Amino acid sequence: MSIDRVQLDGRDSSPRFYRNTLALVGGRGRGTLGLIYQEATKGAGVAPGVPEEGLMLTAGFDQVLSRSFRLDLAARVGLTGTDEHQPLYAEDTDVRANLVWFDGDGFGLFAGQPVFPSGYLGTIVNRFGRVQAVGGVGSWWRGLGTYLTVFRSLNGDQPRFDGTGYGDVNFANLRNAGYSLSLSYEWRDLELGVKRNFPIKNGSEDLTLSLRYRISPGRRLSR
Repeated sequence: MSIDRVQLDGRDSSPRFYRNTLALVGGRGRGTLGLIYQEATKGAGVAPGVPEEGLMLTAGFDQVLSRSFRLDLAARVGLTGTDEHQPLYAEDTDVRANLVWFDGDGFGLFAGQPVFPSGYLGTIVNRFGRVQAVGGVGSWWRGLGTYLTVFRSLNGDQPRFDGTGYGDVNFANLRNAGYSLSLSYEWRDLELGVKRNFPIKNGSEDLTLSLRYRISPGRRLSR
Protein backbone atom coordinates (compact mmCIF):
# COMPACT_ATOMS: atom_id res chain seq x y z
CA MET A 1 0.00 0.00 0.00
CA SER A 2 1.23 3.46 -0.95
CA ILE A 3 -0.31 6.44 0.89
CA ASP A 4 0.21 9.81 -0.79
CA ARG A 5 -2.49 12.04 0.74
CA VAL A 6 -3.89 12.30 4.25
CA GLN A 7 -6.92 14.29 5.35
CA LEU A 8 -7.32 15.29 9.02
CA ASP A 9 -9.78 17.85 10.37
CA GLY A 10 -10.50 19.00 6.81
CA ARG A 11 -6.82 19.75 6.11
CA ASP A 12 -4.76 17.89 3.50
CA SER A 13 -1.12 16.84 3.73
CA SER A 14 1.05 14.86 1.33
CA PRO A 15 3.33 12.46 3.20
CA ARG A 16 4.66 9.32 1.59
CA PHE A 17 3.82 6.25 3.65
CA TYR A 18 4.03 2.56 2.75
CA ARG A 19 2.46 -0.52 4.31
CA ASN A 20 3.89 -3.86 3.18
CA THR A 21 1.86 -6.89 4.24
CA LEU A 22 2.44 -10.63 4.16
CA ALA A 23 -0.44 -12.92 5.17
CA LEU A 24 -0.60 -16.69 5.63
CA VAL A 25 -4.07 -18.13 6.13
CA GLY A 26 -5.28 -21.72 6.38
CA GLY A 27 -8.81 -23.05 6.54
CA ARG A 28 -10.81 -26.12 7.39
CA GLY A 29 -14.52 -26.33 6.72
CA ARG A 30 -15.95 -22.85 7.14
CA GLY A 31 -13.28 -21.57 9.53
CA THR A 32 -9.91 -19.92 8.89
CA LEU A 33 -6.90 -19.08 11.02
CA GLY A 34 -3.88 -17.05 9.98
CA LEU A 35 -1.10 -14.58 10.66
CA ILE A 36 -0.48 -11.15 9.14
CA TYR A 37 2.90 -9.45 9.22
CA GLN A 38 2.85 -5.72 8.44
CA GLU A 39 5.71 -3.27 7.94
CA ALA A 40 4.84 0.44 8.05
CA THR A 41 7.51 2.74 6.58
CA LYS A 42 7.83 6.19 5.04
CA GLY A 43 9.53 7.55 1.96
CA ALA A 44 12.22 10.17 1.58
CA GLY A 45 11.59 13.69 2.81
CA VAL A 46 10.04 15.14 5.93
CA ALA A 47 7.07 13.15 7.21
CA PRO A 48 5.75 12.38 10.69
CA GLY A 49 5.76 8.92 12.21
CA VAL A 50 8.16 6.21 13.29
CA PRO A 51 8.50 3.05 11.13
CA GLU A 52 6.99 0.00 12.81
CA GLU A 53 6.53 -3.73 12.32
CA GLY A 54 3.57 -5.67 13.65
CA LEU A 55 2.13 -9.17 13.77
CA MET A 56 -1.60 -9.95 13.91
CA LEU A 57 -3.51 -13.18 14.48
CA THR A 58 -6.60 -13.55 12.29
CA ALA A 59 -9.64 -15.82 12.46
CA GLY A 60 -12.73 -16.09 10.31
CA PHE A 61 -15.94 -18.04 9.94
CA ASP A 62 -18.79 -17.98 7.42
CA GLN A 63 -22.24 -19.51 7.60
CA VAL A 64 -24.60 -19.95 4.65
CA LEU A 65 -28.05 -18.77 5.74
CA SER A 66 -30.01 -19.43 2.56
CA ARG A 67 -29.62 -19.78 -1.18
CA SER A 68 -28.68 -16.09 -1.46
CA PHE A 69 -27.37 -14.98 1.96
CA ARG A 70 -24.27 -15.70 3.99
CA LEU A 71 -22.91 -14.40 7.30
CA ASP A 72 -19.17 -13.64 7.43
CA LEU A 73 -17.36 -13.16 10.74
CA ALA A 74 -13.69 -12.15 11.09
CA ALA A 75 -11.31 -10.89 13.77
CA ARG A 76 -7.77 -9.50 14.03
CA VAL A 77 -5.69 -9.41 17.21
CA GLY A 78 -2.40 -7.53 17.51
CA LEU A 79 0.37 -9.66 19.02
CA THR A 80 3.49 -7.51 19.22
CA GLY A 81 2.19 -4.12 20.32
CA THR A 82 1.98 -0.84 18.42
CA ASP A 83 1.81 2.91 18.99
CA GLU A 84 -1.57 4.07 17.66
CA HIS A 85 -0.67 7.69 18.48
CA GLN A 86 1.67 7.93 15.50
CA PRO A 87 0.56 7.49 11.86
CA LEU A 88 2.76 4.48 11.10
CA TYR A 89 1.10 2.17 13.62
CA ALA A 90 1.45 -1.41 12.38
CA GLU A 91 -1.34 -3.37 14.08
CA ASP A 92 -5.12 -3.38 14.38
CA THR A 93 -7.37 -5.29 16.76
CA ASP A 94 -11.01 -5.54 15.68
CA VAL A 95 -13.97 -7.77 14.85
CA ARG A 96 -16.08 -7.68 11.70
CA ALA A 97 -19.52 -9.03 10.81
CA ASN A 98 -20.98 -8.88 7.28
CA LEU A 99 -24.31 -10.03 5.90
CA VAL A 100 -23.55 -10.96 2.29
CA TRP A 101 -26.05 -11.28 -0.56
CA PHE A 102 -24.98 -13.20 -3.66
CA ASP A 103 -26.48 -14.60 -6.83
CA GLY A 104 -25.09 -18.11 -7.13
CA ASP A 105 -26.71 -18.74 -10.51
CA GLY A 106 -25.68 -15.47 -12.15
CA PHE A 107 -27.73 -13.58 -14.69
CA GLY A 108 -27.49 -12.59 -18.31
CA LEU A 109 -24.86 -13.76 -20.75
CA PHE A 110 -21.91 -11.58 -21.69
CA ALA A 111 -19.56 -13.25 -24.17
CA GLY A 112 -21.26 -16.54 -23.35
CA GLN A 113 -20.71 -16.30 -19.58
CA PRO A 114 -23.11 -15.16 -16.80
CA VAL A 115 -22.42 -12.24 -14.47
CA PHE A 116 -22.45 -12.92 -10.72
CA PRO A 117 -23.44 -9.85 -8.63
CA SER A 118 -23.04 -9.56 -4.86
CA GLY A 119 -23.28 -7.05 -2.05
CA TYR A 120 -22.95 -6.78 1.70
CA LEU A 121 -23.75 -4.70 4.78
CA GLY A 122 -21.76 -4.97 7.97
CA THR A 123 -19.96 -3.43 10.87
CA ILE A 124 -16.43 -3.28 12.30
CA VAL A 125 -15.78 -2.72 16.01
CA ASN A 126 -12.22 -2.06 17.15
CA ARG A 127 -10.67 -2.48 20.58
CA PHE A 128 -11.34 1.17 21.44
CA GLY A 129 -15.07 0.70 20.88
CA ARG A 130 -15.27 2.58 17.57
CA VAL A 131 -18.13 1.27 15.42
CA GLN A 132 -17.91 1.53 11.64
CA ALA A 133 -20.76 0.87 9.24
CA VAL A 134 -19.56 -0.68 5.96
CA GLY A 135 -21.20 -1.81 2.75
CA GLY A 136 -20.35 -2.72 -0.80
CA VAL A 137 -21.64 -3.86 -4.18
CA GLY A 138 -19.84 -5.62 -6.98
CA SER A 139 -19.80 -8.35 -9.58
CA TRP A 140 -17.69 -11.21 -10.89
CA TRP A 141 -17.39 -12.35 -14.50
CA ARG A 142 -14.93 -14.85 -15.99
CA GLY A 143 -12.38 -14.25 -13.24
CA LEU A 144 -12.74 -10.45 -13.27
CA GLY A 145 -14.13 -8.89 -10.09
CA THR A 146 -15.12 -5.27 -9.42
CA TYR A 147 -16.26 -3.73 -6.14
CA LEU A 148 -17.33 -0.42 -4.64
CA THR A 149 -17.05 -0.21 -0.85
CA VAL A 150 -18.15 2.61 1.46
CA PHE A 151 -17.56 3.05 5.19
CA ARG A 152 -18.42 5.53 7.92
CA SER A 153 -17.64 5.45 11.62
CA LEU A 154 -20.41 6.21 14.09
CA ASN A 155 -18.01 7.37 16.79
CA GLY A 156 -14.28 7.74 17.43
CA ASP A 157 -11.66 10.45 17.94
CA GLN A 158 -11.96 13.74 16.05
CA PRO A 159 -8.54 15.39 15.53
CA ARG A 160 -8.35 19.17 15.90
CA PHE A 161 -5.65 21.29 14.30
CA ASP A 162 -4.34 23.81 16.86
CA GLY A 163 -2.17 25.83 14.49
CA THR A 164 0.95 23.72 14.87
CA GLY A 165 -0.32 20.12 14.93
CA TYR A 166 -3.11 17.77 15.98
CA GLY A 167 -1.99 16.99 19.52
CA ASP A 168 -2.26 13.46 20.83
CA VAL A 169 -4.21 11.76 18.01
CA ASN A 170 -5.17 8.08 18.12
CA PHE A 171 -4.78 7.23 14.43
CA ALA A 172 -6.33 3.77 14.88
CA ASN A 173 -9.53 5.25 16.31
CA LEU A 174 -10.33 8.18 14.02
CA ARG A 175 -13.92 9.18 13.34
CA ASN A 176 -13.64 8.60 9.61
CA ALA A 177 -15.48 8.01 6.35
CA GLY A 178 -14.52 7.11 2.81
CA TYR A 179 -14.98 4.80 -0.15
CA SER A 180 -12.82 2.54 -2.29
CA LEU A 181 -12.87 1.04 -5.76
CA SER A 182 -11.24 -2.33 -6.38
CA LEU A 183 -10.50 -4.58 -9.33
CA SER A 184 -9.29 -8.18 -9.20
CA TYR A 185 -8.51 -10.93 -11.66
CA GLU A 186 -8.31 -14.66 -10.91
CA TRP A 187 -6.18 -16.97 -13.00
CA ARG A 188 -6.07 -20.55 -11.77
CA ASP A 189 -4.82 -20.35 -8.17
CA LEU A 190 -3.55 -16.77 -8.45
CA GLU A 191 -5.47 -13.57 -7.82
CA LEU A 192 -4.17 -10.11 -8.72
CA GLY A 193 -5.81 -7.10 -7.12
CA VAL A 194 -5.68 -3.32 -7.15
CA LYS A 195 -7.62 -1.00 -4.85
CA ARG A 196 -7.83 2.78 -4.58
CA ASN A 197 -9.15 4.36 -1.39
CA PHE A 198 -10.57 7.89 -1.22
CA PRO A 199 -11.12 9.70 2.10
CA ILE A 200 -14.23 11.73 2.86
CA LYS A 201 -13.33 12.48 6.47
CA ASN A 202 -10.12 11.81 8.44
CA GLY A 203 -8.48 9.24 6.21
CA SER A 204 -5.91 8.58 3.54
CA GLU A 205 -5.87 8.37 -0.22
CA ASP A 206 -3.93 5.22 -0.99
CA LEU A 207 -3.24 2.61 -3.62
CA THR A 208 -2.98 -1.10 -2.77
CA LEU A 209 -1.55 -3.81 -5.04
CA SER A 210 -1.96 -7.42 -3.97
CA LEU A 211 -1.05 -10.93 -5.08
CA ARG A 212 -2.76 -13.96 -3.54
CA TYR A 213 -2.02 -17.64 -4.08
CA ARG A 214 -4.69 -20.11 -3.07
CA ILE A 215 -4.41 -23.88 -2.94
CA SER A 216 -7.63 -25.22 -4.43
CA PRO A 217 -9.80 -27.60 -2.35
CA GLY A 218 -8.77 -31.21 -2.82
CA ARG A 219 -5.35 -30.35 -4.16
CA ARG A 220 -2.42 -31.98 -2.37
CA LEU A 221 1.01 -30.58 -1.80
CA SER A 222 3.68 -32.72 -3.42
CA ARG A 223 7.26 -33.14 -2.27
